[in-house]
Amino acid sequence: AGEIGQAGGAALADRVQREVADISLVRPRVVPTGLTEEPILHGALRTALDAVRDEVFGSTVG
Repeated sequence: AGEIGQAGGAALADRVQREVADISLVRPRVVPTGLTEEPILHGALRTALDAVRDEVFGSTVG
């Protein structure tokens, strides 16, 4: 996200994904974001909303 992520685009995302896979037990998917403003805030809000939705309505997984 941000200026560096947008400048690097998909090529940077692919490289980061490979590097993380080499040093981690998990293999997260890394993609360039479409957000241009406050990507961290948007991610935090999404995470919080998902947690509240699961708490109020129950998990939709499984």
